[in-house]
Amino acid sequence: MCGACGKTATPDPVLGPVRTLRQQLLVAQILNALCSGLSGLPTVRVAGDGWMVRSATGASTSCSTVHRIWEALMGCCVDLYGTPRPIVDRLSATTDGRDATPDGVAEAVTEAGLRVAAEHRWSTALAADDLLR
Repeated sequence: MCGACGKTATPDPVLGPVRTLRQQLLVAQILNALCSGLSGLPTVRVAGDGWMVRSATGASTSCSTVHRIWEALMGCCVDLYGTPRPIVDRLSATTDGRDATPDGVAEAVTEAGLRVAAEHRWSTALAADDLLR
């Protein structure tokens, strides 16, 4: 809880105990770059101390952690395409061991996305896709 305003602070395991506006903007930029070109996927914008995920239809979801953003993006991908495969494939292609940011934000965000895909309910959809290939 913030000592100054009394607002409950949500810890983010991806960004650490203290988030900066720069980190939040980088997260939004990274996720928007991954989603660009995939029609219908939402955009991510910084909103106060969290992010707003807005779909093409205007529906919005407030997210306080990077993990929650990934859940919203993959859920939307499943709704549109029936599988999270399009975004996971892009995510896997961008994970090449290099990080474009000196503080490791890009690498942490992409690793978080891969973890969400592996541990969440979409792992069964991904496994089913692999069987069909």
